[in-house]
Amino acid sequence: MTRRRTLLAALLVILLGAAGVAAAQKKPDAKPTAASTTAEAPPIYDPEADGELTLNFYWDVCKRSNRRLIVFFGTNDCVPCRAVNQGVFEDRFYRELVKQFVPAFVDVSPGSSNAEIPARYGVDPKAPLPSVVIFDTTRRVTEVAGKGEMAEVAGKGKEAVQLWILQRFDRNKPQ
Repeated sequence: MTRRRTLLAALLVILLGAAGVAAAQKKPDAKPTAASTTAEAPPIYDPEADGELTLNFYWDVCKRSNRRLIVFFGTNDCVPCRAVNQGVFEDRFYRELVKQFVPAFVDVSPGSSNAEIPARYGVDPKAPLPSVVIFDTTRRVTEVAGKGEMAEVAGKGKEAVQLWILQRFDRNKPQ
């Protein structure tokens, strides 16, 4: 019975992780504006996904691929979150990003079961979204942008977002 539960739990993690990957890889069609709503642009974050299971799935991917985890905490109605998403998913940039990082997007809408997760990693719960936490391959937090820094960077455009992330690349890895 325990083995059956373990297999079911593993299957659930894989399914939820795949859903998280699919949700994270959706690109907004237009540059986000203050008037952007979830009805106008496709969702970035899956509000139904269990954040803890998603993180566990991606940590497993990191372990197997020897890449670091970069987690973007945000919501679908967050304009700076959309700007960050546009910077991350620009085709050429994304190809370089995934050589070094496993990107994960976790919905932290107020009142959701995921809303408390970022605080566990040093994110200020009152700070503007998005928040970014970077982990090494051993699950150790190496950097937290959780006091509104990413909202400020996102306000400068997708190139500023890309530069912020590029500054965190491991220069010893081939690009």
